[in-house]
This record gives sequence, structure tokens and C-alpha cells, in this order.
Amino acid sequence: MFGLSVPRFDPKTQALELEENERRVFTVDSVYISEDKKSYDKANNFKVILTSSRVVFVREDELNRSLSLYIDMIIDYLFKQKAFSKSYIQVTHTLVSGSNATLFIHQKSKGLNELSEKLKEEKLRRAKALAASQASTTIPDEPTKFEFKGGKSLSAQQAEDHLKSVVAGSFDDIDSLMQGARELLGLAQDYTRVLSRNLDTSQISQSEKEDYLVFANELGIDSAVTRESAGTDYEKELSREFATLMFPILERSGGTMTLVDAYATYNRARGINLISPDDLIKCTKLFPSLNISLRVSSLKSGVSVVHLLSHGEEQMKEKTLAYLRTKKETGFGYSILDVAAHLNISSVLAKQYLLSCEENNLICRDEVSDTTLFYPNFFLNKADLALLTS
Repeated sequence: MFGLSVPRFDPKTQALELEENERRVFTVDSVYISEDKKSYDKANNFKVILTSSRVVFVREDELNRSLSLYIDMIIDYLFKQKAFSKSYIQVTHTLVSGSNATLFIHQKSKGLNELSEKLKEEKLRRAKALAASQASTTIPDEPTKFEFKGGKSLSAQQAEDHLKSVVAGSFDDIDSLMQGARELLGLAQDYTRVLSRNLDTSQISQSEKEDYLVFANELGIDSAVTRESAGTDYEKELSREFATLMFPILERSGGTMTLVDAYATYNRARGINLISPDDLIKCTKLFPSLNISLRVSSLKSGVSVVHLLSHGEEQMKEKTLAYLRTKKETGFGYSILDVAAHLNISSVLAKQYLLSCEENNLICRDEVSDTTLFYPNFFLNKADLALLTS
């Protein structure tokens, strides 16, 4: 359609997958695209996401019909402001075949004007970056060499020229270092993408999977969602980004985590683009409407937790009770730390689930001098009572 490529979306969160070193810049809702500036099909209703390298047209109802146009393929564009009708941006771009095509982006609100300005800024930025990269490939002049004749040093002017050369070279070294860091980050991100595609294969061992998840978490989010880049969809995109990061973390952390710990983990991954607790609460409330398989719930003690759908409070109580029913060499009886280690959750949550089971008379405790041990309530039913004689 329109000779454009199809972007990729995360299968779990349905969020747009960004490419290497790509970042979101601006978002416009409810636009129409056509090949004719005077008419358009209202069925072609898209949300436009401008990134640092692409213009992405997202069909939220049918993601497979979304389109993507690389900024480098745009030859020219023209913004037309209409007083009593929809404004439009006329975009002339190249196709893969090498021929040119024209695309019209229509909208009645003022969003297209700002989109046009942002697109102009990104094209200028990319042109400057290309010019700088080409300039850096030229062979630098040989540095000035000091020569001593008859024990006398060079002239003051020559010394000053040399000093300027050294200072300039120092900044070049910093630029080279930063470029090297960006390349290293790009390689690391490519590595995580390759591993992520093979996590479900038998060729990857469990220890390698765990190493990958830790590695990916340490890398953090390379293009965090912001109010400016997401526009009116800020909370939706924030919700999807949070889910994308937390899914693998929760899967290796017992399926549940306190909301405070999740907030700290998420903000750490966002680097300097921190969000407020209110933003997190608002985005977690959108999980059901966005079909994200995460939920936030409050335990009776008031502790808020974020968890996978399969690890709600009732499911965790069942896992806790099942573990207490297992017999060890010294008999029954497990501490809070034992439960936390077995379920791979924090001791705070282990204590909450134990107290919840105790409140329902499913277990009982034995408080000794140095610890508290929990046991199944053997008198509750015959099945538990039979465990004592097994």
C-alpha cells in the first residue's frame, strides 16, 4: 500500500519496535493518507509517530496495515494550511524500485503544522550528522613536530600552534570515544535482539537465558517514551513500555513484585527520563483495556503488587500452601525466608502470602526464640491430617 514498508510491533504489548539508535520524536492522532490531495478514504485513518529515522503510520485497529516511511527516502515535502478544510502535507519520496511517489497526509486540527516542523528538524539533524560522518573520514594533517636546534626551543607562535593542535586532538579523542560507546551500545542491543529471538529454542540453556535477561535489564531503555514524543497517547505508550520491560523481569522473579520495587526498576531503566508515581499508577490502570497480561492489585495489608495474570494473590496462596505441605528431613515447618527462596519472591511478599493463608485458617505458626515457622493446618481436612502419618 502506497509503496511503503510495514513496521514491526511487539507481539505482547503491541508497541512499535524501534530500530537501533532510533527514538520517538512526535505523535499526531487521527490523520488520513492518500495519493490524492483532494480526496481520501476515511478508512485510512492512522496515528502518525515521527521517530528520528522514520515516519510511521499506525493503524491501531489493524496493526498489520500500518506503514513506515524512512526520512532519508523523503525528497521533498510541502505543508498546506487550509482555513475551512483539512490541511495536508504533500510528501514526495522514493520507492525501493528507484521511482518517485507522492503521499498526502490530511488532518483538520493543528497537529500537522507541528509535525511538519518536527520533520524539518529531523531531516536537518540527519543531514548534519551525515556531513559530520563524511568529514571525519578525511585524513587529518600531520601534527606539528617540535624540533630543537642548538638547545633552543621553538618560537612562541609555533608552541601556541602546537598547543591548539593538542587541544583539538583531545576533543577529537572524546568524540571518537563517544562514537565508540555508541557503536558498542548498538552491538549490545543487536546481541539482545538475536538472543531474544532464540530464547524459546532448545539451543539456549537456562543459564544463558538468565544471563540474557540480566544483560538486557542492565542496558535499560534506549528510547524512553516522553510526553513530547507520545503526545496524547503518553499514558498508553508508557503502559506498553513498562510491560515490555517488566515481563521478563517478573518471569524470573516469581511472577510478582511490589509496586515500589517495580517503580524503582523501571525508573532505573529509563535513566534520566524519570516518571512520577502518579504516572506509573495511571499507566498500570490501562493494562486491561490494552490487553496487557499484567495486573496491579492490593493485598489486605495495603501492599500494592504488580504481577502476571497467572500469579494473582489466590494463585500465590496456593503455591505457598503447596510448599508448606512438602515434608523435609526435619519434618514440616518453613520460615518466611524459606518460602521467599522457594517462590523466588521478596521476603516482604512471602510474609504477606503467609499471613493471608493464616487468616483463612489454612496454616498455623510456631514462634520459637530465633524464628517463626509455619505449618499446614493439619486439622482442617483429612488430606492434610494424612500427611502426618505419611
